[in-house]
Amino acid sequence: TKVVTQQETEATIATSELISEADFNFISTVDLEVIIPASPSTSVGYFINICTDFSKVNDKAKINYDSCKLRATLHTSEQLFTLSLSNLELAVVAQIWPIAEGAQPVTIYWNITESSTRWNIAI
Repeated sequence: TKVVTQQETEATIATSELISEADFNFISTVDLEVIIPASPSTSVGYFINICTDFSKVNDKAKINYDSCKLRATLHTSEQLFTLSLSNLELAVVAQIWPIAEGAQPVTIYWNITESSTRWNIAI
């Protein structure tokens, strides 16, 4: 059996004892509106990934593709998506891939502290 000390008992706080400001809503997410561009070509297809888990290594993006919040193809007109991000996901990376052999992606970064919650991606 474990002996509980008085100090441990005093440190325990019940949920009913928590106090917050009246305007605090306990929401820990932010919605990011993303406008992805129209495809720049009708003869080459384009694919976009928007992911939250990434790092820069020698100015190249190293992306965990399991963290992607959006995977879509570009169409002939712009498309609007709303991505729900946790408060820990302060930055995302977009990679736009031409669907062609040997093609390299266009990589674009977004950061909530430098931008608003609306991201108009341009290529």
